[in-house]
Amino acid sequence: MSFATLVFCELTRAFAVRSERHSIFKIGIFSNSMMNKAFAVGLILHLAVLLIPPLQGVFGVMNLNAAEWGVVILLALVPFLVSELYKAVRKG
Repeated sequence: MSFATLVFCELTRAFAVRSERHSIFKIGIFSNSMMNKAFAVGLILHLAVLLIPPLQGVFGVMNLNAAEWGVVILLALVPFLVSELYKAVRKG
């Protein structure tokens, strides 16, 4: 679960740190096509590790249940939300 959370945190945080001053919502989530492609590739590869049994064995991960997936998703959004909130407060 920690491996999944860490990787998803970094994938979502990458969107928030595109600018130190401007919100991703102002910049536009889809304004950088290479970033979106890199995110998609990272997401697909990570889901493959988490969901495909032979890869699970190689990486030493187990299936997550629905509650665990919920925790992973919520925690993965924390760095993104903190970064966006910091930019909003700093902007004043």
